[in-house]
Amino acid sequence: MKPGTRVKMIRDSKSKPRDEHEQVKPINSALGHSVFLLFKIFEEVLEVQAAPTDVYEYADVLECLYKFGNLHGITPDMMEQARIDKKVKVGGFDRGLVLARLEPEGI
Repeated sequence: MKPGTRVKMIRDSKSKPRDEHEQVKPINSALGHSVFLLFKIFEEVLEVQAAPTDVYEYADVLECLYKFGNLHGITPDMMEQARIDKKVKVGGFDRGLVLARLEPEGI
């Protein structure tokens, strides 16, 4: 690709370029797919931040997480069970707690 080319992961249904300036290309490696999915997850989380009441933005985050997990042998059911197990064992994020660590001077 030429310098200055912008690239982003798109949904399967968007497989046709919108104009002569676009090309749709497949990702040819599992590592590349993982990397692009991580960027897509970040992009989708920013969209949730911008539209926190739009349930479809949350669905986009989940779709990316599910596919990323699938690439690594983890199913949505496994994720959900792990989420429940972890919440039971160590709690959730319901209380809005943060940890502040004061570093001793001189370190």
